[in-house]
Amino acid sequence: MRYYTILFFLITIFTSCKSGYTKIGNANSNYIPYYQKIYEADSLYVIGNYDESYALLDSLFKLYEPIDTYRIREYQTYCKLTILVNKKLKPKDFFKLVSKYGHDKNWITGDSILNSYYNSMPNSEKLYKVGREKYLKSIDLELRAKIVNMNVEDQKYRTGKSTPEIVASRKVADSINEQELRKIFNTVGYPNEKIIGNYTIDKSSVFINPILYHTSTSTAKEYFFSKMLEYTRQGRVEPFVYAFMIDRYNLFRFDKQLYGTFRDRLNISETETNKNRNSIGLPSLDYEEWKNKIRNPKQN
Repeated sequence: MRYYTILFFLITIFTSCKSGYTKIGNANSNYIPYYQKIYEADSLYVIGNYDESYALLDSLFKLYEPIDTYRIREYQTYCKLTILVNKKLKPKDFFKLVSKYGHDKNWITGDSILNSYYNSMPNSEKLYKVGREKYLKSIDLELRAKIVNMNVEDQKYRTGKSTPEIVASRKVADSINEQELRKIFNTVGYPNEKIIGNYTIDKSSVFINPILYHTSTSTAKEYFFSKMLEYTRQGRVEPFVYAFMIDRYNLFRFDKQLYGTFRDRLNISETETNKNRNSIGLPSLDYEEWKNKIRNPKQN
């Protein structure tokens, strides 16, 4: 039955995609089905159904350029599954983890499956060095530093006692950051890990989320909401960022949150919430809790 489900998924997506292969960032890309499928593959992986999880990801990556999302790391999982189900993992595909997705030596050696494969490979050290250099050259370090500074400015007036002077300074900082963020969106798009790098660059995670959430109400509605949904569909940013932004905006205005990102403040049914979540590629509300129970049964 699972085989026919996957086959139907492939036929449906293939016939809806003119090129037959969807790439990250293309104007007409639709990564919503991709997000839905990587969570399905993740659930299969969690329960130890490696064959079906591998089959699903292998089929998916023939239709979509893999993202290797922050929350799932599906390309990393795919490499591990290829080994676990005794398929042939080509060195060039393994080292995409390094050259394209930014895995460093600590990341690889910290995983027993990846580390075993790495150590069994001839010239692994040389291939790693070449891949790492390629990755570092692809990163916009200047933009990364700029966003780090924008985050500093974002938080500067949000700690300590709030006085009229502090509030005024905060509004100025938010306004400047908002203008800078629009410039970034208009020039490079959403500054994701592919553009500004991941944790391995300097042992810190750099995101624009706080800056984005503190944009003005009018600009958020007129510009950022639509851009974030566009970027989500294009595979540039994971759906949670968009969902959190919308829910936060609605709750601050005593309106209904759509996606349940504030779990303790649900104000529509779970059925409706899960329907909304699925529409943008998020898993059900209970997914993370279910996953944690499977992985850490002694803690539950």
